[in-house]
Amino acid sequence: MVNRTFGYPVGVAVRKVALIVFAPLFLVGSKSKAARLVGRYILNVLIAIDQLFNALFLGDPDETISSRLGKLERAKTTFYFTRLVIDFLDGIDSGHSYKSIEDDEGEMAIGIAKQ
Repeated sequence: MVNRTFGYPVGVAVRKVALIVFAPLFLVGSKSKAARLVGRYILNVLIAIDQLFNALFLGDPDETISSRLGKLERAKTTFYFTRLVIDFLDGIDSGHSYKSIEDDEGEMAIGIAKQ
């Protein structure tokens, strides 16, 4: 039986997301200054989008979703959907949520899942 996430086999979904997320990192590590700047710009925009979605879900506007999920996992208060997202991110980067915890962020969260 093929494990599926959102209708895709998990491996296919993980590879597609990894390509989008990690492509800017290759540009950041480039020898070309222009490519590094473009990669840094794309990475900054992706982080801003991540923080925007966290704020839309009643979280701290300066915290990433990964940090918030890591705090939920650490407190052992995950729900079905949050567990799916954590497992999906772990498929891309093992222990991603734990590694992304920002203990100095989250004070401005107003949601139920505030830690």
